[in-house]
Amino acid sequence: MSHAPVPGWPDLPPPVREQISMRLRAPVLVWSASSNGLLPGLTARLQTSMGRVLVHAVNATSPLAHAMYRREIEVVSELPAGAPARQYLWSFDEDFGVYDSWVVAAYADADVRPLAGWDGADVARAIALAQSISATTVPDGSALEPVEDGPWDACEQLATEHPAELAAYGPWLAEHIDTVAAAAAGARTLMQGNALVHGGLGRECMMFPADGTDGALATEWMGAGRGAPWVNQVEMLSVIEAEGGPTIAEVLWRHPLPGGVPDSTVTAYLAASMGRLISRSFVPAPPGLPHVRSQQRAQALACLGWVRHHLGY
Repeated sequence: MSHAPVPGWPDLPPPVREQISMRLRAPVLVWSASSNGLLPGLTARLQTSMGRVLVHAVNATSPLAHAMYRREIEVVSELPAGAPARQYLWSFDEDFGVYDSWVVAAYADADVRPLAGWDGADVARAIALAQSISATTVPDGSALEPVEDGPWDACEQLATEHPAELAAYGPWLAEHIDTVAAAAAGARTLMQGNALVHGGLGRECMMFPADGTDGALATEWMGAGRGAPWVNQVEMLSVIEAEGGPTIAEVLWRHPLPGGVPDSTVTAYLAASMGRLISRSFVPAPPGLPHVRSQQRAQALACLGWVRHHLGY
């Protein structure tokens, strides 16, 4: 997977740096930047005389990323107590004139790092974190929306329209898209529940203590909602396979879903997810996110392998 360029603290416009320093109540003495995966913008640890924080900053050059970070700020303010997430400190969303509009958020720093890859131990750690998220209940009255309210009808649309681009995923899918759409039809009902759902689990947003102790946490909560407890574990299966890890079937064989969730439920969810991924892969990548479509295509192909097998082909 290709990543967005990694900017540094000096790359931020002067008034943005000044605003951040004012919020920190001290000048930045030392900084270190890291990749934010597919998303553009700054992700940096900033050290001041008052301590160390982690800061995300993105401008309006990428409208989608800009909107995603705005959404994350809304979500982290709503996360239930006990959710494995960084402590949210503060944020600002301001127009700096010729320097563009910027969304900036600060979080308490922790000595954690993303997974290096998808070997057996890494997959086990990721599964444990997914289950930890699922163990968090979203209380009544929360602004976190049900995950089933999302756009899960893409397979039905593909079956109705039969776009020519579908051929890029092989002749089998083009021929059997009606069957796949039927399998996906029950996904909305199956994913209902009150467990916290991350909505975008992947290697770069799952953080683990450098010393191997407890304290794993997830980042990038902009897609969070509430749903069935199994959704967190299943939603990252296509990511694992797409990024060179074991196949969906191999992961589920080694790490069965808790509660006896049947394969038919997994198939319905992955069919619906595949439809969303395929539909999105047909349109040009949004500004600032040039590699997102190739990632979506790889995930869709991972879903396709499972769905085709479990539909008996």
